[in-house]
Amino acid sequence: MANGSTSIVDFESSRENELQIICFDSSKKQFKFDHVFRPGSDQEAVFAQTSPIVTSVLDGYNVCIFAYGQTGTGKTFTMEGTPENRGVNYRTLEELFRISRERSNIINYELFVSMLEVYNKKIRDLLVEKSNQPPKKILYEVMRRSRGKHWREEKALVLNHEDFSRRLR
Repeated sequence: MANGSTSIVDFESSRENELQIICFDSSKKQFKFDHVFRPGSDQEAVFAQTSPIVTSVLDGYNVCIFAYGQTGTGKTFTMEGTPENRGVNYRTLEELFRISRERSNIINYELFVSMLEVYNKKIRDLLVEKSNQPPKKILYEVMRRSRGKHWREEKALVLNHEDFSRRLR
């Protein structure tokens, strides 16, 4: 760890689906998850774990890829990656279009995506066309109704992963 810091997460004694947190009194608390990615996990490992879930969209399921965490913890890198080391979003779309082409003689798919960012209680649509609107324009206000808060997002038809990349920029 940098600057003499120590980790409060004990990965060494944790299993694949759990984390152990070292408390101030040196006791440990255990948390269980579907899967825990270690600090050395790469983009391929993350995609390999999530791929069966996200490709179920082609079986008719609605799918949400959700990254959560503190500022600076790698959410954007995990989701977007770099041109040389694609993140989950791009790998998912590449896989969906690959499967779609593979099944094209059986079924034709139309894939619609929406991409939202929630930050400081503001919701931003990351796929807004850049025509006369500033990038990442706040499009949604959280409204109160008798049943709680809600919002609607626009969905964009994407023809291939390059189309998605163009919309995201």
